[in-house]
Amino acid sequence: MVDVPVSDAELPLIARETRAEVVLEGEAQVRGATVLLTRGSSATLAGADLAAIAKGRTQGVAQVLLTLDAERSQFDQCPVGWAAYVAFPDVGILDVLRARLRL
Repeated sequence: MVDVPVSDAELPLIARETRAEVVLEGEAQVRGATVLLTRGSSATLAGADLAAIAKGRTQGVAQVLLTLDAERSQFDQCPVGWAAYVAFPDVGILDVLRARLRL
């Protein structure tokens, strides 16, 4: 899984099962991923939640958990803890600006 910090303005545009593109630290390969869970910046963790908080998560920053479309055998090393660049191809900057400005 990949933990992605996103703005609260972008979060409503990212639905469960939305496709994402992920480039892991030190790699050039673009891997596919699917949104598993979203959580707003004001959401709290309950006792039954098993979750890690991404670095940089602050007020106004929501959380998206992705499932990579990859098998463990596709990695030379375990990718746990690696940084990643994540893009949501179906959510563009204009979509975020419209959401932010409530247009």
